[in-house]
Amino acid sequence: MNADMGPGRYSGSQDIWEGHSSWVKHFLKQVLRGKKQDLIQAMCANKTKQEIMDNLERWVSSQGSNVQTRFSTLKKRIQQMKSAIQQKVEQSSMLSEDAKNVLHQIRAVTEDMTVTPEEELAQLQAITSEVNPEVFRQIKDFMDLLRKALRGKQLTSTFITMTASTDDMAIEFSTTEMPETSSVESGVAESTTGGEGEEGDGGPDPLLAQYATD
Repeated sequence: MNADMGPGRYSGSQDIWEGHSSWVKHFLKQVLRGKKQDLIQAMCANKTKQEIMDNLERWVSSQGSNVQTRFSTLKKRIQQMKSAIQQKVEQSSMLSEDAKNVLHQIRAVTEDMTVTPEEELAQLQAITSEVNPEVFRQIKDFMDLLRKALRGKQLTSTFITMTASTDDMAIEFSTTEMPETSSVESGVAESTTGGEGEEGDGGPDPLLAQYATD
């Protein structure tokens, strides 16, 4: 990493779905298959993250049992993933206290349901703008290993992919398939001992594809 790298910045789409709501958008697009995109806007425009979730859950409750069951399963797996990632952050010897503090701040922002997605983005930008290059490097290396452990399959608002260039520091959210929690716990250990995690193929999300309706 270039020692002259400037202050961090938040790099990513300014779409209202980034951050907490990215998986919600993906879920709805899979379910609606382009037929009712106006529903997405009605659910989410100028809403807090909690209001978005409430709207989504009301809509899901009006659907068939398959959609309801799969949505419930998805929420549970996301929570398991978040807990597993947090545990790895706490246990990691790769991260300094400063790096862990940055990740704690990011997690706190993503778990605050009283703000809109736009407000969330602004808060994340404020946090990352203060990250120095050494702390950034620690977080990036840790997240690279964690991403390999997840085998490129992830769907959660708090999992963050850190990327760096010689000109700036950037942070962006990834949205792919959600793995079982066990793969997180075993995969990180593999990666930190030199194991090569299998990367995902970037194809359609098999889990969410099951929500699709004709």
